Amino acid sequence: LAQLQAECGGNLMPYELDHLREHSIELHAIWLHHLLGDGFRLVPVLCPDPSGPRGTAPGDEGGVDLREFALALGALIRRDPEPTLVVASADLSHVGRYFGEDRDLSRAYLEAVRKTDLTALGFVERNDPEGFRSHMAGTQNPTNICSVGCIYATLVAVGGTAEPHQLRYHQAVTQEMENAVTCASFAFYNDE
Repeated sequence: LAQLQAECGGNLMPYELDHLREHSIELHAIWLHHLLGDGFRLVPVLCPDPSGPRGTAPGDEGGVDLREFALALGALIRRDPEPTLVVASADLSHVGRYFGEDRDLSRAYLEAVRKTDLTALGFVERNDPEGFRSHMAGTQNPTNICSVGCIYATLVAVGGTAEPHQLRYHQAVTQEMENAVTCASFAFYNDE
């Protein structure tokens, strides 16, 4: 963290305690512990959405530009002799009445959501972080993908040196709660 802070300038952690209740890494931490035991270090990072009017610029004075952060992270990972696993804990679409939409989760609507997701994920498959960010900004994120920032940052940090492969796409639909959350898994393979 100190090296990353030095690379980025600005302040990476001014509101660290504001995120005390953030749950994005809970499942990943349990699985990593199961697979690796106690022999790993975890550095969780929350990334702002770069598809809004500010783009990748920091939200407040003294903050860090998301693109600059991701470039610094990628450079640090490539210089570090220890192996590094980057996990983007990213949901995709959030649709249905539970999330404020006034429509049923019909088969046709869920298919339209799938097509919207797969269009956005096409930029991930093509290793195109700026295309992904521009696409999300241009569409104004109609299905409420909540993880645009961490997907973008991951692509910038590791996308240029690793080849992405989509493993699975899934829609978790709970009709009785009138909600659906989608997700996809990708693996980035690097020969280095």
